[in-house]
Amino acid sequence: MVKRGLISPSLNVPAPDMGTGKKEMAWIADEYKRLNPQDINAYACVTGKPENMGGVDGRTEATGRGIFYALSSFFNSPDIKKQALKASFLLKA
Repeated sequence: MVKRGLISPSLNVPAPDMGTGKKEMAWIADEYKRLNPQDINAYACVTGKPENMGGVDGRTEATGRGIFYALSSFFNSPDIKKQALKASFLLKA
């Protein structure tokens, strides 16, 4: 991805997904840094890194928390409350 110019801190910043985590994101960031030693923002090429590489504490929980707030806002909106919808659903991530 790096050699083809598909990721960089200013172009495309991958994030962890199912089956990946801090370890894999650190590996990608290290490889980007190795291939682009002149880039002072090299470690910004991915999110989900360990805190000692500039990662953010709480990143693992951030996606779930965002979904919680989005659904809370949706079900508490006046238009949805007006329809008296029953809030039952299945969410698979």
